Amino acid sequence: MSKISQDQIVGIDVSRDWLDIHCLPDGAKLRFPNNYDGHMRVAALAEERHALVCFEATGGQEWRLWSNLDTAGIETRQLPPAQIKAFAASRGTRAKTDRIDAELIARFMAFRPDAGRSLPHEKLRFLRALTSKRGQLIETRKRLLIQIKAQAKLGMENQFADMDAANAPRPAPPGGGSGRRLWIRGCRRRSCNISSCCRLGIRQDWTKEGPLICKNIRPICPTGPL
Repeated sequence: MSKISQDQIVGIDVSRDWLDIHCLPDGAKLRFPNNYDGHMRVAALAEERHALVCFEATGGQEWRLWSNLDTAGIETRQLPPAQIKAFAASRGTRAKTDRIDAELIARFMAFRPDAGRSLPHEKLRFLRALTSKRGQLIETRKRLLIQIKAQAKLGMENQFADMDAANAPRPAPPGGGSGRRLWIRGCRRRSCNISSCCRLGIRQDWTKEGPLICKNIRPICPTGPL
């Protein structure tokens, strides 16, 4: 925008589905959907009023709005939630609704015109997102290691080994194929269907050394003799 009026402020409370708007100095209240169409309506409103658009950080829900407004050439500011909360406490405001939050954001911007920050560069935003995700992965790894150590103290380390062995990929049967047929020693047929042998109660599986030997000395193959 070519000219910004210090008196014209558009405060927005950003939620997942809606944008609650409070305009200063006239106190107009609006509500737009939190999608691209709603973002363009906010841009048109700010362009018409030559207003500064401000909102507080909401854990990432404001980034699409922020990016679209910046692309449209609208002056924007992101405000720290802690400062908004302290400002509400200084005014004695205890009620908390989306409309009240939008008004608090707008009035805080009028009280502190130099507060907040502008949209960072795209590469810097990408780097911050990677750093944040890396921190989340590190914390998740720490929690999992603590849980594994606690289970090991209880003597349950073998349980994890059995789970890993059960989830390990099985080698393909000899001669290729999809793995639905197994070589069974002692069976009258050279290969038996898994589902057929399971109906007879014959347990068969693959190990690293090859197939397990059929425990039935004379298994009767449902598919008949060779």
